[in-house]
Amino acid sequence: MFNKNHPDNQQRRDRVDELIAMAIDYQAKGNYHLAQKNYHKALQLNPHCVPALAQLAISYLAEHALTEAHMCLRRALHAAPTQASLYQLSGQIHTAAGDHSMAITCYEKALELDAAYTPVYPALGDALQRAGQADAALQIATQHLNLAPHSAIAQIQMGDVLAQQQQFTQAIAHYQHALRIDAQHPTAIVHLAMTYQRIGAWRDLSQLMPHLITRTQQQIAQKERATLTPMAGLYLLSDSTLQRDLEKNHAAAYAHKIHYKNRRHEFSLRLRIGYIINSQCNDIALWLGNSLTLHDKSRIETYVYAQNANFPPAIKHSCSVFTDISKLSHTQAATKMTGHRIHVLVDLSAYSAPVCLDILAHRPAPIQCHLFGYPGSLGSIHVDYQLTTATAVPDKLGQQYTEKLIYLPHVPFSAAGFTTPIPKLSRSNIGLPQEKFIFCYLNPYQLFDQDTFIAWCQILQQTGNSILWLMTDSDCVKEHIYTALASMNLPKERIVFTPTEQLNKRWIMQLADVWLDNFNHSSPTASMLAHWVGLPYLTLQGNIQATRLVASYAAAANLHQAIALDRDAYVRQAVYLAQQPELLASWRQQLQDTRSTTPLFHSQQFIRDLETAYLQIWKNYQLGKEPTSFTV
Repeated sequence: MFNKNHPDNQQRRDRVDELIAMAIDYQAKGNYHLAQKNYHKALQLNPHCVPALAQLAISYLAEHALTEAHMCLRRALHAAPTQASLYQLSGQIHTAAGDHSMAITCYEKALELDAAYTPVYPALGDALQRAGQADAALQIATQHLNLAPHSAIAQIQMGDVLAQQQQFTQAIAHYQHALRIDAQHPTAIVHLAMTYQRIGAWRDLSQLMPHLITRTQQQIAQKERATLTPMAGLYLLSDSTLQRDLEKNHAAAYAHKIHYKNRRHEFSLRLRIGYIINSQCNDIALWLGNSLTLHDKSRIETYVYAQNANFPPAIKHSCSVFTDISKLSHTQAATKMTGHRIHVLVDLSAYSAPVCLDILAHRPAPIQCHLFGYPGSLGSIHVDYQLTTATAVPDKLGQQYTEKLIYLPHVPFSAAGFTTPIPKLSRSNIGLPQEKFIFCYLNPYQLFDQDTFIAWCQILQQTGNSILWLMTDSDCVKEHIYTALASMNLPKERIVFTPTEQLNKRWIMQLADVWLDNFNHSSPTASMLAHWVGLPYLTLQGNIQATRLVASYAAAANLHQAIALDRDAYVRQAVYLAQQPELLASWRQQLQDTRSTTPLFHSQQFIRDLETAYLQIWKNYQLGKEPTSFTV
């Protein structure tokens, strides 16, 4: 027990400070085990040391060890019940557990103790947003801004709240203000760039991009995790080399945590496949729920590890073992998987949801793969394989990947949930002109780039009776699109906007004549829906996986006419379709006739392809072979 009257009091106090400093250094480097070891040593000398308890809780939180983090924090609050920062930390722990209501209570307690404690305002605003309390989030952001008007963080918080409410013009003003305060603030740069992209402010985006690229390169060079995420990079970066560096940069945060442990599991009667899934990836969760029952149970056992609890019952009831790992630390989750003696562990979310690379870094399975979640390389040494197709990732592109590639014979993803009858809809019901030829791109986030939009305008210029059908609720988006349209000498009547609430009508795109894909990030889910409703579609096959997915599906369905190999061919084919009604009708019929035969909707065949791949990589592993690319 620490005693302030002890004759060696100063020496022990110095030792405690030394241990905490060492622990913080280890923690900054991601070595949480050594950090925690030193915090515990400090607490042996002074069990009531609040800095040691708080930092230890932060360390546990970083590993998602929420129970241990709570225990440390309770001890810290017992020693310092009026310290606002401890209640902020408690709120962060509750946020990580998905308990936004309790998190809000903790953040509000922190402000009750110290209304000038500015770090809590962004956390409280984010918790309110997550809880659906948009007005309260705006109020908190306003209070933060009034308290700290010259804080870049306060300006960014206000910008984020306004962007969430689609008040984009005001949001941009606050991001710009943040950059006047701190011209190098990476969060302000990234959030401003994404907002420009979303609303179609392409001239402003082009002026900002050199700044974004330089700042991202600096963070990568300094081995600091880049603020720009790999998923955002797919929409913003045209440099594939920088995108690869960005993926490796984010993966590196997990690379040094656990040394590789070669666990040579004995083969049981059935191969144990583990799927890590997050329900935020709606399409993938739907696919998994429909596909688990299709696995050959005489050869395969399926284990599902859910990163949150909001999953359809079909997933829980269709797998061999379902485990909710949302409240487990990364180490505990990995230990659970190791205990299940998983042979092949498959990540289904990657950078598109809360990443599970922390878990994969523990090597809970001897073979670890990625499927679906992110259209690119994860850049991680802990992922052995990625399952894809030769069209999506040709050999030259695959050589840049850290994973070895398993080339599936048909499609990289099989559609699910397209079994319901297609209701007949009328254009008049949603204000679409009956007599016009309609090209469409229905995405509420409007993440198409300038080159895509110019190509669409060129199509409109060459097809006089056509319109472009887009989806948005934002007047700001409409204003920028109309401005871009005018720059191409086209009147605003050539575009029709539909409110995003219409997206709930799943089959709405059947009212169009041709669906046009985006150049900088193809839309595979939309192309699946287009195929199902019999809507002809066009895609430009690009140079990276994110721009080749729709082409991969079209090739598998023998719809090579849907694939343009260059921009001019894309425009020509769209114009030709608008001028050839008999060809268009024939294409529609082909789509409808192939619904029952195309691999895209043949989930049983896709699962058989996956099983063949799983069994082959396990056989190679048992033979002691290093991972290598192959074709199923």
